[in-house]
Amino acid sequence: MHAFASAGSSVPSPPNGKKFYRDLESVVGVFPELLPGSDVYQDHRVRVLGYRALWTLLTTRQKNPGWTLDHWRGFAMHLGLVREDSGDGVPPETRAAQRAVEEYRRRFEAIYGRDLPATVPTPVEGNEGVVTSDTLVDALAAAEHR
Repeated sequence: MHAFASAGSSVPSPPNGKKFYRDLESVVGVFPELLPGSDVYQDHRVRVLGYRALWTLLTTRQKNPGWTLDHWRGFAMHLGLVREDSGDGVPPETRAAQRAVEEYRRRFEAIYGRDLPATVPTPVEGNEGVVTSDTLVDALAAAEHR
């Protein structure tokens, strides 16, 4: 953290040359809770808390190095992590689901789309007059049917 903070002037550092560990807390969370009688080692460096106590700590404590979300992201990149970000605001879970659906569609089309007979243009009468079936298929594929 010191190397990262030293490299960027906008990243807050602890006052008076102190170490970052003074501004961070180490906690092990146990879900749903530590059972009565549990004998878990903890000391001044790390605490072991049940979920409820951990939630209280996270929502009430103010001990932090004063970094913004952008500082933390920059630190992660400094450590060599890779960020998957398309820039369009779509969450990674949604993007993964979209890839799964697209892969399923591709495999479905590869299996069931071969050896199909050609579409024969057929006139179809609708509210807006007569259109050929291939024009209708194109409109449906382009989502212009709404």
